[in-house]
Amino acid sequence: MLALSLMLLALWALGESMFRESVDLSAATFWAIFENLSGSLVPVSFFIFCIYYPYQSFKIKPYLKFLIVASLFIDIIIIITPSLYLDHIILMPPFNNFSSALPGRVYYSVFFCSYLLIAFYILMKKFFKSQGLIKKNSLIILLATGSLAIFGTLPGVILPLIYGVDNPWYVAYLSLPMVIVLTWFILLGDKKLYIK
Repeated sequence: MLALSLMLLALWALGESMFRESVDLSAATFWAIFENLSGSLVPVSFFIFCIYYPYQSFKIKPYLKFLIVASLFIDIIIIITPSLYLDHIILMPPFNNFSSALPGRVYYSVFFCSYLLIAFYILMKKFFKSQGLIKKNSLIILLATGSLAIFGTLPGVILPLIYGVDNPWYVAYLSLPMVIVLTWFILLGDKKLYIK
């Protein structure tokens, strides 16, 4: 599920870059919808990952499955309905932008941040209860995904919520630092990070 989250993050970045370079309105609309749909699936897959990593913390009951599916369904409807989310697209390649309607942007932000906060709560709870290798690995996952969540959510979700327009092109600036940070934590972190 973590790999799925990272793949969806890459699709979000792809959608963003294709949207920025679109030269006609129909392509820009498609890529804006694609960007936001793939972006909204990132915290849901991460939430499911946190339930099962490194062990299953609780059984996903039918009511929770229903809530997840219902919230995803509402999110998809809001994103693909032009008057609810995409309000106006401004074509000026490579600086294309869109404004978003208030109801859609509030739901999208609450949806995104709620799943992330609950996921990190579950992961931190497991971290504090664990010991040894599981605690060490949980810390690496917490730090790596936490930095990615902070640097991705602020420009990708919070700033658009406040200003009502899509964010400026941050993915190019944040991609290289995030790759370096994730590589350091995943490949070298076990040699430098010790939990006693």
